[in-house]
This record gives sequence, structure tokens and C-alpha cells, in this order.
Amino acid sequence: MADISIEVVQAQHWIKEVQTELEEVRSLLGKVSDEITTPAGEDDAIMKGIEQTGRTLSSVWGVMCNGFKEACDLIGGAIKKIADSADQVVDDITAVRNRIGT
Repeated sequence: MADISIEVVQAQHWIKEVQTELEEVRSLLGKVSDEITTPAGEDDAIMKGIEQTGRTLSSVWGVMCNGFKEACDLIGGAIKKIADSADQVVDDITAVRNRIGT
């Protein structure tokens, strides 16, 4: 049963790493968005195009980051359930062994 808990710990560590990376990406995208959505002058067609592209990218990336966060939360919950189930199985086996005296 030791292998199960090692794999669970590794999976939990991986989820934390992914969540950290998502936060870093979200922060970076926020900085990019701030830079490229600076209001353009009314007659500056190039800056207006960059501004519109920046708003679109910010929206799309925001939706994608939220989707990844939700997926990580679900995967993290599933990993916790697996770990809890494995612990329960070990406890049940130990209880049965204690009852039969081995």
C-alpha cells in the first residue's frame, strides 16, 4: 500500500505546481493586458487594432485559465478521494486482520 500513498503525494505535488503555474500565467497575462489595452488616440488605427486584439486575447486567455483552474480543482478533489479511499481500504484490512488474529 505504500506505493499508493507515494503516488498520491506526487499527484498532489503536481497539482500544486500546476496551480502555481496557472497563477503565474494569469499574472503575466494581466500585465500584458494592461500594456496593450492602453487607450489609443482616436486617430491611431494601429493602436486601436492592438487595443482590440489585446482585449480579445485577455478575454480568451482568462476563460482558458479559469477552465484550467476548474480542471485542477476537480482533479485535486479526485486525488483526495482516491487517497481517502486507499486509507479506508488499509484501515479495513487492518481491522479484519486484527479480528482474525494475524
